[in-house]
Amino acid sequence: MDRSASLPSSSSSPSAGPAQPAESSALSRAERFVWLTARVLEQRRFAYHFLGGGAEAVETALAAYLGADGGYGHALEPDLRGPVSQPLHAVHALRVLDGIGRCGGQRVERLCRVSDGRVHARRRAARAPPLAARLSGGPLGPVGGRSAQ
Repeated sequence: MDRSASLPSSSSSPSAGPAQPAESSALSRAERFVWLTARVLEQRRFAYHFLGGGAEAVETALAAYLGADGGYGHALEPDLRGPVSQPLHAVHALRVLDGIGRCGGQRVERLCRVSDGRVHARRRAARAPPLAARLSGGPLGPVGGRSAQ
């Protein structure tokens, strides 16, 4: 599918100074690159910051990464590919919201609670001995850390 036909054009706005071909400015080249290669979220962020797009469009694109638990996942942060909510995804979402002036309120409080709960759960799991050793009463002791008497 040729997406170039649906590219928004910023060249139609009046410019100060001599008229330039649309492809000669760095911004127009960046715009074309974003519209042809970036995810919808980055396209909406670009439109917000450089083309006068609305914050609502960015929020709508960000909502696609929202999980059922109230956290963000689904590769919002491109380095993490799973659908599970992760603290790194939450940080990325907060940066996006802050960039559009929407980082506040109950949504952000809920996101911080979800992320904080996940961090604490990971810390507890990291301190816990392997499950097989706990269940067998092996060298790390039985379940609960008490010796059978």
